[in-house]
Amino acid sequence: MANRVIGSLLNLFGYGKSGSKADALTRVKIENASDNELLLMIFNSLSKEHSDEPEELAIKNWNESKRAIYLIWLLESEVHNGGFMQFFINSSREFYQFVPQCLELVGAGRFAELTRNANEIYETHKSYILKQIDGTLKSYHSILSENLFDDLDSEFYSLYTLEDLYQIQITYIRENINDFID
Repeated sequence: MANRVIGSLLNLFGYGKSGSKADALTRVKIENASDNELLLMIFNSLSKEHSDEPEELAIKNWNESKRAIYLIWLLESEVHNGGFMQFFINSSREFYQFVPQCLELVGAGRFAELTRNANEIYETHKSYILKQIDGTLKSYHSILSENLFDDLDSEFYSLYTLEDLYQIQITYIRENINDFID
């Protein structure tokens, strides 16, 4: 659901649906994009690609490179916004099992290991977490009070000093440019 909102916002701000030649990602567009705009450009393109179909189906049909960049974006946006708990209580949790493989693929081994640890905690407490989610602020605070992921959240943020996840993804995209061309 959150990603449908993102798609709607992208459309609202002039990022039309994919299919238009002008919107297509080309080698030239990717090569000419600065590092600062490349990752957002790829994510926006992927968001538009699945705007007419369920997110799960689009992700399943994408090549592993597109899937990796998209799912890493989801992980980062959720964790930076509310920690791993937010990642696991929002719709992005549907893809949690794939994220460590995606991180490994792009070369972010430390983030992959940390995410595996978060996944293990989630799987251990999954039934409790899912039972608590009822859409109210009270239920969210109840889950947060368990502090299940606090140490991992802190470790996630500190990992950026050891692995520049942003630059790792930029390098991966540039080295695998054909995987992102429409």
